[in-house]
Amino acid sequence: MQIGDAVTGLFLALLGLLVAAFITTFPTQAGFFGPGLFPGLIAAGLVLCGSLLLLRGLRAGAGWRIAVDPRFEPGKLLQATRLLLAAVLSFALLMEWVGFAPLSFATLLILALWLRRSLLFSLGMALIVTLLLDLLFRQALRVPLPPGLLEGVF
Repeated sequence: MQIGDAVTGLFLALLGLLVAAFITTFPTQAGFFGPGLFPGLIAAGLVLCGSLLLLRGLRAGAGWRIAVDPRFEPGKLLQATRLLLAAVLSFALLMEWVGFAPLSFATLLILALWLRRSLLFSLGMALIVTLLLDLLFRQALRVPLPPGLLEGVF
């Protein structure tokens, strides 16, 4: 499926505006850093990038084009949707028991293998991304992530 830059840009800009409107409901805090800082930065980035993409699409003349590739397989889309829902549900239901790191590693490994990457690449990517996410959330942002099965290791 091919979606024109104008369509994608409009969607991203509107998503950014929606996030910006939502963070106005967050509680305010004295000082610069508050609960809306990171969502606000993400919203600003979405609006900026979406607007630039929208302008690029309109300038290129592609406009509001949405085309379906003749090789498109609806079954693959259904598989991808099921895999995404399974990943989200596994985090929602199993994260406290299994823990963030093992669940993140397993999810990334399964997704990479589903995308037909080699086992070595999939293992390496899952390990590196899991370690980087853990470092970002646990150390840099100080988000308490459930250790689960790795209790005492972290």
